[in-house]
Amino acid sequence: AAICALSVTCYAAGQLGGVVSSGKPDIKTFAELEKAEKKLGFDAKFVETFENGMTFQYGGTGETQGQDEDGNPVGEKYQTMTVSYADEKGNKVSLLIDGGSPYADADVETTEGYSSDTFLFLPNEDALTEEYKAMQDAGEIFISYGTRDVQWNKMENYSWEDDGVYYALVASDCGFGEEEMAKMAAEIMAE
Repeated sequence: AAICALSVTCYAAGQLGGVVSSGKPDIKTFAELEKAEKKLGFDAKFVETFENGMTFQYGGTGETQGQDEDGNPVGEKYQTMTVSYADEKGNKVSLLIDGGSPYADADVETTEGYSSDTFLFLPNEDALTEEYKAMQDAGEIFISYGTRDVQWNKMENYSWEDDGVYYALVASDCGFGEEEMAKMAAEIMAE
């Protein structure tokens, strides 16, 4: 579900109709992560272990590119890196690192800092109640279909740009809050 939320984001501004990202989890060790960074062609910042116990698990490489409303490529294709972390409690966090931004290229304003969204996953449209529909209409939740049962998910995101490299820390159902996410971002930027 998190990948779905992050892979395609649509905007109506300019030529940009959306952004598509692809990647593969091809990095098994922290040493491989540092080697992959050199191949991608940009200097990325990341840590092996956060002060809160989140520790490197695996990484991946890929690319991202803008698309127009018809699905045709728009602008440059950028190299990406994903670094996945976990702690002993089972919490998981992903650090998404992009060597450029299709949004910035298209002059689409993006927000840096903390955000939090609630997602509701339903088995099918028959599971959509009036209460859920009212919450969606009020902008309180995002709804998706296709799960076996009703699932709630709170996605936290902390994003920023540093010297042309774009970062996003994404946590699912961790309950970190803005202060903890900002602290983790600061640890990365101190590298």
